[in-house]
Formats: sequence, structure tokens, C-alpha cells
Amino acid sequence: MEKQSPEPTEFNGPEKKLQGVDFLKKKEEILNSEKYLKMEDCKDGYLYIIIGRHAYVGIYGQETQAFITNRKKFNDEFIWEEDHWDTGVPFGTAIPLKEIGKAPEFETEEEKMEYLKKMAEELRSEIERLVGSGD
Repeated sequence: MEKQSPEPTEFNGPEKKLQGVDFLKKKEEILNSEKYLKMEDCKDGYLYIIIGRHAYVGIYGQETQAFITNRKKFNDEFIWEEDHWDTGVPFGTAIPLKEIGKAPEFETEEEKMEYLKKMAEELRSEIERLVGSGD
């Protein structure tokens, strides 16, 4: 049996998905609103709430024009980059919505991953407010 893609009304983000969000409609709404932060407005080393393919928070890297996120695939967790939306098709997948603040320096990838997971949990209600259908 061939694997089917999820319905477009289900956002396939991180492990705790925001159900009931019409992502295609929401994306257009956000890109045409004041919420959307263009690439030139993003600061190197700062944490942002984003709508990404695999995460809702990320640390922006000016050199790579991407957000550093943590990704979980099957049983593996690892650091992943999602390019800023403004880099264009096909790579631009992260839509930044809100600057949170300067991220700390990390000595290890594990520290960075734990920080990103912790911040995603702490910012959960803000993420739902910005991304969810009831904002």
C-alpha cells in the first residue's frame, strides 16, 4: 500500500502538532501580514518563533540564511537547518514570526538541542497564539 501524504489542513511540524490549522491558508495570511519577519530583519544568533517544516523555534544564522532547529526523525534527534522563506523555492521553508531574544553560546550540539526543546516548550502558548487558528 502506498503511503499517503497528510491532508493540507494538518500542519506537519514538530512532535506536538497544532491540529486544525489550515496551513496553506495560514501561510498566505502570515506572509501578507506584519507578523512575517523578512530576512533582512532577522538577527544573527537570535531565537525566533517560526513556522518550519520540522520546528516552531529556531536560532537564525546570518551566514547560512537559515534557522538552526532540532529535528526528530524516527528515534533520532539532531540539529537541522531550515532556510529562511526569503531564500526562495525549493529551499526556503522557515517563516519567522517573532524575535524572542539573543540565544546563549553553546559548547556542544546537545546543549543547543536541549535549549531549543526547552524554549519550544516554554513558548508553547505563544506559538499556538501566533500559529494556531485562534489568533
